[in-house]
Order: sequence, then C-alpha cells, then structure tokens
Amino acid sequence: MTLALLLMRYSRQQTIPHPNQNLTRQKTLAPTLPTINPTSLLGKRPPKMPNPPHIPTRRCVVCRDSHPKPKLHRFFRDEAGQWQPDPKAKTPGRGAWLCQTCFNHPSTKELQRFFRNQAKRIEELLTTKNRNLGFTVTSAGGINV
Repeated sequence: MTLALLLMRYSRQQTIPHPNQNLTRQKTLAPTLPTINPTSLLGKRPPKMPNPPHIPTRRCVVCRDSHPKPKLHRFFRDEAGQWQPDPKAKTPGRGAWLCQTCFNHPSTKELQRFFRNQAKRIEELLTTKNRNLGFTVTSAGGINV
C-alpha cells in the first residue's frame, strides 16, 4: 500500500461514523478554558502574603483561658519554694500566669488548684498588695512596670 492510500484510509476512519453508531446522541464536551500558570506570565512566583507577627500566649492557672503574654501577670517560684510576683516576667524559674480578672478578684478555692498550700499567701498578696506589686495595666492591655 502506498502512503496516499494509508492516509485516505486513516482520514476516512475519522470522518465516517460506524454504521452501528447512534448519530443522534453525540457527546458534546463543555468548552474548557486553558489553564494559565502564574509563573509562566511573570517568570517568577507571585509574592506571598507577609506572615503576622508571632505573639506568645500563656494560660491563666486559675481560669485556664489563654491570653497574649503581655496581658497576664507572672509569679515565679524562688529557690526556697515561695511564690513571688514577677513584674518584668523575666525571672528564671517555674512560672505561673494570672489573667487580669483573676488577678483583681482572687478566689482561694481556685488558687489552691495550682498554688496548693501557698494559695492563702498568694491571695493575701493579691488582695492587700495588689497595687504595690509593680503591675499596672495599660488601656491597650500591656503591663507597665
């Protein structure tokens, strides 16, 4: 067979339907849009959105709610095992964090959950010396020392 006959036979198969084929039901495909790769347009990737700044969170030991670190008051346990206020929140050692509402309205029962036998002393610190601990909360929520 010559090349011309092969081409005619091949082109004929493409244009003439088979006799058993249903001519009324032809498959129609929905038109599709070509996909465009954004890197092919610019030659580089599109810019990423900047990540928001990381704000560390801590959990209040009384109400167990998580808050941003600047909105909490920290107490630390010293070498003698006594809990002390930490106005700068930088002292090394075991730390406990209290939110503003638990700091202003302490409850012995709730404080005992974490501070155990020193709960009374912590409550006295919070009620009698609340203003003298060095904590002042700003309107924006941060702690000034």
